[in-house]
Amino acid sequence: MGRLPGVRIVPWQPERDRAAWAALAEAFRDHWGYMHPNYEQFQLRFHGAHSRPDLWRLALDEASGEVAGVCLVVIDPAASALTGRADGLVEELGVRRPWRRRGVGRALLIAGMEALRQAGMTAAVLGVDSESPTGANRLYEQVGYRVVLESRAYGQPL
Repeated sequence: MGRLPGVRIVPWQPERDRAAWAALAEAFRDHWGYMHPNYEQFQLRFHGAHSRPDLWRLALDEASGEVAGVCLVVIDPAASALTGRADGLVEELGVRRPWRRRGVGRALLIAGMEALRQAGMTAAVLGVDSESPTGANRLYEQVGYRVVLESRAYGQPL
């Protein structure tokens, strides 16, 4: 698959499932409102009826073998039936701190989009925190994503 200095983008490896779950926890720990699911919740969410691990991608550090990043994409037939479009969803894209700013997120995103394309999807959609501390918005725009919907979340201390 993809090549970056010191990192390989590879298809999902089931034996790294728990390591990928932990990598996502680390990647998102500073994001507003992020609540990392426990491992059993992760299993239920991503290994359910419409699960397509064949489309998921991992970034592996070549020296240590550690999971540096994860891209989980989803195809939801019900959503496609409602919209009349073949949209795939980039559900999770996370890169651990030591591997950020090295092109790992971009390579994972492109690999995930290519997997969706090969699966017959004609578009890829995703949601992002507009105040993402990682600069994710910039990455998505550089790869060609455009804002199609914005929403706000309000809170009030009690």
